[in-house]
Formats: sequence, C-alpha cells, structure tokens
Amino acid sequence: MPKRFHDTEIWNEDWFLALPDGYMMLWFWIKDKCDHAGIWKPNITTFQKVTGKEVELKKALELFNRDKGRIEVLSNDRWLIPDFISFQYGHKLNPKNRVHLSILEVLKKNEVNLTSIRGLIEVRQGVKDKDKDKDKDKDKDKDKDKDKDKDKDKDKVSNKDKGVVKGESKDSATKQLQDYFYAHFKEVFGKEYIANFGKDGKIFKDLLVKIPLEELKNLINIYFNTPGKFVEEGGYSTGIFKSRINSLRIEKKTHILSEKGIKSGRALGSWLKNKEENDVR
Repeated sequence: MPKRFHDTEIWNEDWFLALPDGYMMLWFWIKDKCDHAGIWKPNITTFQKVTGKEVELKKALELFNRDKGRIEVLSNDRWLIPDFISFQYGHKLNPKNRVHLSILEVLKKNEVNLTSIRGLIEVRQGVKDKDKDKDKDKDKDKDKDKDKDKDKDKDKVSNKDKGVVKGESKDSATKQLQDYFYAHFKEVFGKEYIANFGKDGKIFKDLLVKIPLEELKNLINIYFNTPGKFVEEGGYSTGIFKSRINSLRIEKKTHILSEKGIKSGRALGSWLKNKEENDVR
C-alpha cells in the first residue's frame, strides 16, 4: 500500500475549514486515490458508496479553486493536483530515478505541460548522463582539434603549392612552366629548345614546391636576359637555371634589370647566330 506525505497544516487553512463535510472528505479522497503523479480519474459513484456523502464535481471544483488553483482539469477530463509532485518528491525530478521517470511518463501520457507542475524547478539529468555529456563534449573538442590539424596540413600543402592556380594540379603547373621556358628560349634564340622532358619536368616540379609559379616565370625572364659565360656555355639549359635559382632570386629582389642588361640579352641572340655562321665557314 503506497504511503504519502500529509500536510498537517491543512487544519489551519481557512479555505479547507470552510468546506462542507462531504467536500473535506472528497479532498482527502482525491489525494489518496490519485496516481503517483497527482492525477485522479473522477469517480463520484465509488466515493459516495464508500463515504455515504453526496457531492458534485462541478461544485467541488468551485470550492477547491475558490482562492487558488488547487485542481487542474486536463484535456482527458482527469484532474491534476499541481502541488502534488513538489510536495511528495521535491522540486527536481531526475529521469535516472525510476520513480521520477515513471512520473514523467505518466505526465507525458496525459499531455501535462511541466510548467503546470507548481514548485517544479527543473527536470535534471542524472550524474551518469552528465558524465556522458561531458564525454560527448570532449569528443566534440577532439574532433574540432582534428579538423584544425587537417586545416593546418591543408594550409601547409597550399603554401608549398601556392604557385599553382586553384583547381589546377601541380603537374599542370609543371607543364605550364616547361612550356613557358621553352617558348622563351625560342623567342630569344630563334630555335627550338632540345628538351629532356622527364629531367626538365622533375626540375620544375621540385622548384614549384618552394617557389610560386608566377615568381618562377619572372626568374626565367631574368635568366634569359642576363648574359654570362657560364650560362652561355651551358646553352641556357634548365639545369643551369636551377643551379642559378638563388642568385636569380637575389637579383630579382635587389634591382630591376638595367637597360644595359636588357640590351645585352637581346644582343646575345645575334652574337650566337654570328658565331654559328663563322663556325660553318
């Protein structure tokens, strides 16, 4: 048989003392016969047979709720005592407690809004649930850190390949640089560059790892416009270009080519052409 707390101060309450005898008894009947969530299914017939008291439900509601809402009629016509849960179980319900969970299920079944429960502060989580939430938060933080690390790795790759146009592969950039070098050679000397595509491709691919595409193009321009005995004897090859890459970058940053340098570059083609003609003779 269920045992419940009883408010002994009720005998000092004016609203209760003003009730006719039958309705005093009905109030205790409702509190004892309601379920553990404070919900009672009206059944006057049983009450009247057991107590011998004649009462009316409509009048009972008027008397009980005269100065305060002590009874709430639900959508399914059952009666809810709003103060019942907080008086019997306290101001917080914990779903990890089997009794509390059962109460919440009954309230849900009867479509009771929790805001109707007077004195209920919160429906709190159990300790295990909180620990689970903490673990979930930790997992989320770990996932965020992983994403940040991935982004950093992507940034590192993009920094290495910053000469590559977005959406363009490194191989495409390598070929673009090769074509640019060969075209510039032909423009300066009027002859096709005798290429070793595999070797040249590797040279430009390695350079693209550290130097942007556009900068390498500018360095090619400087390379062909800056005469030098070593470069000339090497035939302005891609291998010589790579060996001079550091000095070319310094030259690029320290000054713009002088008029003399540009004229010397243009004259280089004529000099080579005359040299070949003399060798033939």
